[in-house]
Amino acid sequence: MVAPVTLVTSSVRALRIYLSVASGLGLFLALLAWRRLQPGWVLALAGLIFGGLWTAGYYGPQAMPDLWVAVSALAAVGLYLQATARLGTSGASGPGGPGQPGASAHAGLRAARGPLAGLAACMAFAALVRPGDAVFLAVPLAVAPLVIRSWRHWQLPAATAAGLVAGCTEWVIEAYLRFGGPLARLHEAGGEQGGFGLHFAVWDELRALNGPTLCRPCTVGWRQPELGLWWLALPALVALGLLAARRAGRPGTALLPAVCGFSIWCSTMRSAAPSCSTTTTPGSSPTFATSVSASRA
Repeated sequence: MVAPVTLVTSSVRALRIYLSVASGLGLFLALLAWRRLQPGWVLALAGLIFGGLWTAGYYGPQAMPDLWVAVSALAAVGLYLQATARLGTSGASGPGGPGQPGASAHAGLRAARGPLAGLAACMAFAALVRPGDAVFLAVPLAVAPLVIRSWRHWQLPAATAAGLVAGCTEWVIEAYLRFGGPLARLHEAGGEQGGFGLHFAVWDELRALNGPTLCRPCTVGWRQPELGLWWLALPALVALGLLAARRAGRPGTALLPAVCGFSIWCSTMRSAAPSCSTTTTPGSSPTFATSVSASRA
């Protein structure tokens, strides 16, 4: 991703400027994926909420994967919801009776090709920058059609899986070429983190919220707790957004991004304890911000 700059210059300043512009453009394009789903002012508010967090401003100019996973997740969920809306027309009965696709069905399938291709591309990008988080993003997207009857279209999990496999393929190939295989790569990565496993890392995340930006091991105390209240307020804001969306009669546009954001956040539980990075907080995912503001259209 940084190759266009590093191949030309070794200037750190040039790299920071490039990444700042790229991260801002990436957030704009991710919010653009929601343009057919939400009014412009709602998307602007979501962008303001996310962009106003210090984690976004601090890591935007850095070559770190967390921000890009969040942005690609936001775009993927928006494109997913666009595809569900367009595929919904493909259930219409045609001249042959129920179950026979008609002109509207074919039109719905054609209209969904763009969002489905974008969904696969976003999943591939997320898997390229951080495969583990991409898996946690893919899980709710794959399960959603099983829960919501009107979303039961094979194209949705197919596009999600295709993008995930495409992005993870590079990781697997590199694992064999540089580390001796995926298991050896995971073992070496675990050694760097202090060992992989399931750990309740919420307290570690909270303590490291205001620094240091990388805790290995995370033995610091909870310094300046008043500066971490915004993090604790996010779940409450998401809950209020979900309630408002339910009252508006369209809970799906808020529930899915909230679940996806929560799933990505849960991926921090797989890392070593007590080791954490502040970019793995719920606030680092704009899907949370969207679930709050999307309900207010």
